[in-house]
Amino acid sequence: HALRDQIQAWIEATGLAGEGRADELSIVLLDMVMGIHQQWRIAPDAVDLERAYAAAGTLLRGRGATE
Repeated sequence: HALRDQIQAWIEATGLAGEGRADELSIVLLDMVMGIHQQWRIAPDAVDLERAYAAAGTLLRGRGATE
């Protein structure tokens, strides 16, 4: 759980969870990153990592995260 705990601490520090639960959001965020990576490992020519992570950043900013 070390990585999830670090993500959760970051979420709490940034206030990203808002009224939600930081532990639940940390699971979703970690799963999103792992899913992008898995798809890239399976079909690297079909996944643009820069665009995928930029899209993930857009989702986070929409949730209230700061850059």
